[in-house]
Amino acid sequence: MLLSPSNIPSIAFLIILSCSINVFGLERRAPSRNVLTSNVLKLTSAPWHFPISPNSLSKRFSHSQFIDTIAHDEAEVNNQQDLLTLGGRVYMTNVTLGNQSYTLVIDTGSSDTWIAGSNLQCLRRITQFPAPNSRCGFRQLYHESLTFERIESHDFTVSYTDEEFLSGDLGTEEVEVAGLKARSSGLMGLAYPSLVSNVRDLNYTSIIFSLFEDKTIPPIFSLALTRSTNSKQYDGGLLALGGIP
Repeated sequence: MLLSPSNIPSIAFLIILSCSINVFGLERRAPSRNVLTSNVLKLTSAPWHFPISPNSLSKRFSHSQFIDTIAHDEAEVNNQQDLLTLGGRVYMTNVTLGNQSYTLVIDTGSSDTWIAGSNLQCLRRITQFPAPNSRCGFRQLYHESLTFERIESHDFTVSYTDEEFLSGDLGTEEVEVAGLKARSSGLMGLAYPSLVSNVRDLNYTSIIFSLFEDKTIPPIFSLALTRSTNSKQYDGGLLALGGIP
């Protein structure tokens, strides 16, 4: 797999509050039903001490020192695991690929699920000359499991607007997150299927839409964010799949 020091996409939230009032009469509607789910991932926040967003490489380096906190609460609830956020922008979670746990970024702006493989070759972004793999900032590399199936007819390639890119093998793998299982193309994208890199040729979907299509969970995911404090620096909130926590 060839990789440039890859940009971890930031997760962004836009909440629009609006109110329309008719003084001559208000239409009464029943509130939408709240769907509760036990498929909840706990977010952990890592503080970032600069006023501007750090670049993706710095985020990955910073992420290494906090990643060991992810497993602390896993014993409390079987379908709950920690998410890590850096600078309030990047959220990560433990995901099982095959039979091994890895840490992936949660991204609502893309649909592909990718992970750096054991044959990683880091490249410099501008010259594309080889660089030390440590420069790419990946802490744990993926090793093919018995359930991984390579798609020989296609390669995986994706690039970002800042000229960072990655390429490698495309395949399917068993994925488990928050107690839910799906098969996907080995960042964990939550966006619409039309954004996946080989959607026209292979007609595959993102992990979250695979779960929706299988009727495993209702087609809902929600976020409840917590503002960290001096006494609770690592609290980040919750990500719930299939409803609200």
